[in-house]
Amino acid sequence: LPPTIDLLVDGDPVESRIKWPVPKRFNAFGFDNYGYDNTVILPLSVSGFAAGGPLQLSGQIDALVCADICVPLSGAVKMTIPAGPAPPSVDAQAIARAAALVPRQSGNASLVPDHVWQAADELYMRFATPVPIDDIFIEGVEGVGFKRPRLDGADAIIAIEAMSVPDLAGREITATIVAGNKFIENRFK
Repeated sequence: LPPTIDLLVDGDPVESRIKWPVPKRFNAFGFDNYGYDNTVILPLSVSGFAAGGPLQLSGQIDALVCADICVPLSGAVKMTIPAGPAPPSVDAQAIARAAALVPRQSGNASLVPDHVWQAADELYMRFATPVPIDDIFIEGVEGVGFKRPRLDGADAIIAIEAMSVPDLAGREITATIVAGNKFIENRFK
């Protein structure tokens, strides 16, 4: 389960959105999963408040921490942001490195599939030319797992794991496509 964060600025709810860096694939309890190990910085964008003055940010974060078992983690967050321009903090470089690992929807055109389709229990992505894909992370279909892709020429073939394989036609999915140090996020229907 992904971490969630609910924030308030000066006591009023605001919009907060986690910007997810490229994850790692791992096997947990016999299932393909993806996430982060050891330490992770999740860049966060916050909107819906009046900027300029001092702000009191508070909220609640919920996450799962897993090793041999998964343990829920919950905690309060609190921070005061002074008025005026923000000076760089001691964590600015680490945050910038994490933000650089957040996939964008534009960028490397060779990682954008020309065609995406489903055949039985496999999802296919065809690229204009063969691409050395390392992994493709699929999101947007609850209760369904997507295995590491196998490559066949210009096609990436992703096995679908589910109790009952759904028809993905017309459903919005998000794919993070990783090839070496290049990555991109695509949305498909």
